[in-house]
Amino acid sequence: MESNIRKVEKFVANCNDMLSGRFLSIDKKIENIANSINDSDDILSYLAENILDVDRDAVFERTFVIDNKTKNGKMALPSDEKEKLALFVTVINDLESHKLNSNKFLETYFRNGQLSPTQLFLEKIIEPFKSMVADHFKIDKNLTLLELSKRKDEPVQTEDMEEEEDEMNFEEEYEEDNILTLALNNILKVCEEIESKLKFEKKHEEVVEDFNFILSALKHACEQKDMLIINGLILGLNYVSHKIKSTKYLINELNEIVYNIYQTTEKE
Repeated sequence: MESNIRKVEKFVANCNDMLSGRFLSIDKKIENIANSINDSDDILSYLAENILDVDRDAVFERTFVIDNKTKNGKMALPSDEKEKLALFVTVINDLESHKLNSNKFLETYFRNGQLSPTQLFLEKIIEPFKSMVADHFKIDKNLTLLELSKRKDEPVQTEDMEEEEDEMNFEEEYEEDNILTLALNNILKVCEEIESKLKFEKKHEEVVEDFNFILSALKHACEQKDMLIINGLILGLNYVSHKIKSTKYLINELNEIVYNIYQTTEKE
């Protein structure tokens, strides 16, 4: 049976797993975070002590509003720590229960022109939520799921064992790097195919312009091997592709490439 503190550590590690950007959709990562909250009596007690008297619906409505003039969504996080904590819990619960559609929610309220909606969501919601819990329980904020899994029944290692493990880790990292490089090259090829199709698109000029902007950024992210940005940009392509059906199968191919990267290399 897991210890109480280990269950809190698992929450922190799940948050860091999401913050690493190794995902295509936020839904599964949110589910993992929600489950780790519900599995920890310590976290539930901490939340109950701090947010029981907070009107969570009112805080949510004040935080996320639609501008009457522009019809654009705006977000303004509360300054009060208890209200902020209540907001984080509400967002996680509503996303996990699908009361909120994750794509629509992020696209509406987490756009600032500099970060992708996913990046901004991680920065404004997941990172501070994790930090508040980690600070309260005095837990390492950088704890990962891999580190947590190694703690269980960890044997004492000899020098020879350490050298052998180092060699194995090097081989695994080398293999992962080759897999990633091949996958990123495939993403670049699909981007070129999409650009070729867009040249013949006579309608939806604004959509084509958005498409080309995202594709340009995606190719740059591939060169940098930045999976967090790549995920966000491909989500953006899924969003803008609805009006140009000729690109749909290529967008699906991008989704499949990224999914396969994580299926092959993710260590959880």
